[in-house]
Amino acid sequence: MEVKKGVDELLPRFKALLSFYVQNIMWAFIFQIVLSIFIIWTGHSLWNYFLHKFSKEKTRDLVNIHTEKYKNIIEELTQTIENQTKITPELQIDMQTDLEQLISELNN
Repeated sequence: MEVKKGVDELLPRFKALLSFYVQNIMWAFIFQIVLSIFIIWTGHSLWNYFLHKFSKEKTRDLVNIHTEKYKNIIEELTQTIENQTKITPELQIDMQTDLEQLISELNN
């Protein structure tokens, strides 16, 4: 009977100790989750701080860049058209002689 009595006395103590241990594991797990979230948030905040503090924001002028490009394209096209349509006196004489030869060939 003494052994059974000793076990009966130890059983409530063991249950209490087991309950305390489980509760401590649960709180340790919750604490670890909260600590991990805090570390991640702190790292993210530091990253954003350094990113905005030591880098310049890129600003693009999307309207004026394209209008300048279009103006350059139009200028190039007008220059090429002007260069192509210029008829020098030598070229005019050559064209006149070629035309005369063609007409004479067609008439014959």
